[in-house]
Amino acid sequence: MDQQLAIKSTPDARLEDTPTVIVPMETLDAFAAVDFPLIIATDHNGIVRVLQVASDDALGPGGEIDQIVMHILATWPPD
Repeated sequence: MDQQLAIKSTPDARLEDTPTVIVPMETLDAFAAVDFPLIIATDHNGIVRVLQVASDDALGPGGEIDQIVMHILATWPPD
């Protein structure tokens, strides 16, 4: 198999088959969300720990998402 075919290169492709939450506009208003894509990350208790606009490479290996997950797990580990 050609390795280029196995690599998902766009954010849309990386999000395929992942859990996605669709929220009403009121939810976006509650967070004053005006820039997208938006990262909202919670700890294991559902407490919002990060709310920020995502960079273009946020989903890449070692990108913002990986860094945020590692930070949340280190700072607020599951019981």
